[in-house]
Amino acid sequence: MLALLALAAWAAVQYGPRLVDAVRDKLAKPVLTTPGDLKASSAAPGHPARLVTDGLSNRFWAPAKGKSTGQWVEMTFDQPVRVLEMIVTGGVSPEQDLYLGAGRPADLVVSMWTPADVRTDQRLHLSDHAGPQNFSMAVGDVTRIRVTIESGYDLAQGRVPAIAEIEVFRRP
Repeated sequence: MLALLALAAWAAVQYGPRLVDAVRDKLAKPVLTTPGDLKASSAAPGHPARLVTDGLSNRFWAPAKGKSTGQWVEMTFDQPVRVLEMIVTGGVSPEQDLYLGAGRPADLVVSMWTPADVRTDQRLHLSDHAGPQNFSMAVGDVTRIRVTIESGYDLAQGRVPAIAEIEVFRRP
């Protein structure tokens, strides 16, 4: 009996905090959070990094001409957040014809850092269609997020992959 109690105490210490976080994540209604700072590896004229958080899907960030894969946009938060969801709207427009007329991101790496500089990477694949795409995740204590373009659709002839919106939702 004592061994069983010791095992239960050990399990509570080992798995309790993660279990509590998982339950809180499932019960929470995620809240949109706005970064305090935005920057990018490069930007096409008239398409700076700040446009990924402006709330409009017909304005976008795009890397400088001739650059596509390996380019990134980075968001820094004033306070650590627990990221529960990310919505990415790729392309230059929510209208399918305009969307298909420009480069679009396909594969992204989302790198998230804590205040202790611990990094967590998640790979996202975007379907080739206009409109927002949702991705669930549960990463705590995030102060910085970098979204790096790994590949894209229709990047021939100097086209670059544009990102209209990146929305980050935290646990309240």
